[in-house]
Amino acid sequence: MEDMNFELVQALLKIPGLGNSYCGVIFILDKVMSACLQPNSLQGRYALEPDITTLSKYIGGGVVVGGLVAASGFFQYMIHVWREAFRIRTPSTPLIPKTYPRR
Repeated sequence: MEDMNFELVQALLKIPGLGNSYCGVIFILDKVMSACLQPNSLQGRYALEPDITTLSKYIGGGVVVGGLVAASGFFQYMIHVWREAFRIRTPSTPLIPKTYPRR
């Protein structure tokens, strides 16, 4: 089996702030392949830190199941976004932050 061509990944990694809210992009890494979390996988090879990682076959072992892993603080950030989008406001609801805390 040939090694993947990572030219696109290498080009994306040159974008400052990719994968965090500094450039207004949510970086989602979809990992549907088995053994995808090995050190030589795409995420390990390039030390990628996505905002969201989806897991399906890896945790299901062939059973139809899915999972979602998010960066620290991401869900708190999304709660603010959803509250604003659906106008769910309470007196204590802070304004939407422009960024969310990263590790």
